Amino acid sequence: MQPQQCALWVSSDQIKTGSILSGKITTTVTERCYDYKFGRSLILCNHVECWVVMVDIIAVRHCLFSEMTTQECQAVGFETRWSLLDNLRIFNASLSLSSEVTIIKWSNMRGKLVDNYKENHKFRESLNLVSKE
Repeated sequence: MQPQQCALWVSSDQIKTGSILSGKITTTVTERCYDYKFGRSLILCNHVECWVVMVDIIAVRHCLFSEMTTQECQAVGFETRWSLLDNLRIFNASLSLSSEVTIIKWSNMRGKLVDNYKENHKFRESLNLVSKE
């Protein structure tokens, strides 16, 4: 088993990203068995769309891709195991039904989207509501 990563890159699909940031999708799947633990915090990020948030892990399951349930695939935002597999193969062509995966469910998403913070901060500075350093 691989050690837990401190950050996990998630979907570059804009619809999926919106669903993740809105809280509609609260589950992800990653290839290999990682030692994620219930109760630990995890950073979710997407370097393509430049966002990062922190979440708390509420469930972890290790299995073969072929053992994923329909409900788990739908929780990740896909109707079928095959549509999820096709999507994940974009990033890892060798992923197969016999690949080990880790399914991570989270809650308590929090954090600030950096660009929104910068814009808000510039606006507040222009009103002299914050000190300039």
